[in-house]
Amino acid sequence: MRRFLSNIHWGDKLIDILVVVLGITIAFALNNWRENRQNAKLEQQYLRNLKEDLVKDSVGLDYSISHADEIFFSIERIQRLAGQSSNADSIYVYLGAIGDDNLLIFKPEDYSYSTMQQTGNITLIETDSIRRNLSQLYDTYELLEMQTDFAFKYQFDRLFTYYYNYDFQSQTTVDDQMYLTSNFRNTIRFYSSNLKERRRLMREALLKIRSLLHSIDQELDE
Repeated sequence: MRRFLSNIHWGDKLIDILVVVLGITIAFALNNWRENRQNAKLEQQYLRNLKEDLVKDSVGLDYSISHADEIFFSIERIQRLAGQSSNADSIYVYLGAIGDDNLLIFKPEDYSYSTMQQTGNITLIETDSIRRNLSQLYDTYELLEMQTDFAFKYQFDRLFTYYYNYDFQSQTTVDDQMYLTSNFRNTIRFYSSNLKERRRLMREALLKIRSLLHSIDQELDE
């Protein structure tokens, strides 16, 4: 037994083992390098897609905020005119501007973000602040959607009751007294409050988008 062990070339065996270990280590390193390189490419593609979506969102939000400002002007005019029956025709004109609220329906470009969330590839975005700010942005979008749904489900029906208080044939209001009621003033007040919250959320989202675009530009390869 001792003679057998003494005949083993331990140095050669050790070299063989080291070669095997080194080969396995190199194989793992190459595999990790390829995987990291592929993930880096995917991250860059996702960042470009997100940037494209966010740019589109910023354009849509800018338009919606501008239109909300126009509607607020009409609301202010209605609140000043309400209380006098002689102003009924003018009130109707400004109510028509409020009827364009459907132009305020903001639909974010969420395909890229939703895909990343569903596939788990959101973790490919290595910058924690970008992932966190994206999550906060889409939380804001969700709150905006809830406020918009509330306006259309519970407030617009009441508004249109007053909007249709008009005879298009004679081009005069049907009941001038309708605009003198506390119900009318309260309806306008509640709608104004809802619109103010939606505008605040849109402005908040727009600020978050600008911050995200700045961060994404810093991570994108030239």
